[in-house]
Amino acid sequence: MAVVLFASLVVWRNAKSDISFFVGSPENIDDTVATQLDDIGGPHSSCNYPWGWAQAGNTPLRWYKQNTYGGGVRDPLVVHWPGGIDDGGCIRTQFCHVIDLAPTILELTGAPTPEQYHGIPQMPLHGKSISSTFTDGAVPAPRSRQYFEQFGHRGLWDDGWKITTYHQAGQPFDDDEWGLFHVDEDFSECHDLAVENPERLREMIDAWWVEPVRHGRFTMGHPFLNLPNVIGSPHNSAGGGAWRDEYLRRAVRNCRRALLGEAPQNLIGPAERML
Repeated sequence: MAVVLFASLVVWRNAKSDISFFVGSPENIDDTVATQLDDIGGPHSSCNYPWGWAQAGNTPLRWYKQNTYGGGVRDPLVVHWPGGIDDGGCIRTQFCHVIDLAPTILELTGAPTPEQYHGIPQMPLHGKSISSTFTDGAVPAPRSRQYFEQFGHRGLWDDGWKITTYHQAGQPFDDDEWGLFHVDEDFSECHDLAVENPERLREMIDAWWVEPVRHGRFTMGHPFLNLPNVIGSPHNSAGGGAWRDEYLRRAVRNCRRALLGEAPQNLIGPAERML
């Protein structure tokens, strides 16, 4: 991975690559559109295509990965089990999260869930089996609530309703503006009902603060939020250039270490993880 990153730093310093954002290299969007548009997705570009294409590819969902809107947290799930699903090709609409997959497999295979592994206590499973949905398209979802958090962006699904917010790096979390969506009827989160339903919004926001603690996790944000401002970027983060430069210096040094067979250096130190 370090060698690939080094190659990216050397070769892909233009608007065809997300690396140009991280290294602070000036981009000329007009030139890219005029002369390099067909290179996107080819051997002369990074595999991470521009933000605009990510948004277009997620249509009709909003935003893309790293965000807690539908474009960042919704994915298709295909279950293939000829010996257990008679209604092949059917579609299910019950809510399911990735944490529900392990409990489903354990239940269907009859495998035990160990409380300890080599003497180390194991965390309890937070998800629930969705096996009942394989035979019944009307059965309720096994869980009624799921929280989300990624880089400070937050969300909560609660029995067909969802709140979500986009966090501006460097700003107080209390300043985030929450949206409220009835996703059972508004799949693409187009109609913000926060003003019409202030009590439900407040209840769900309060519930969000409880869920991470209940599941053993309560950290928000990431040093990558402190990236340089880029004109035209939908992210508009401020500051953090020194951290970014040090991160990249360590990454390049790790390229050399990898080639020499030496142990890599941590890209993020313990203190920096607290940023």
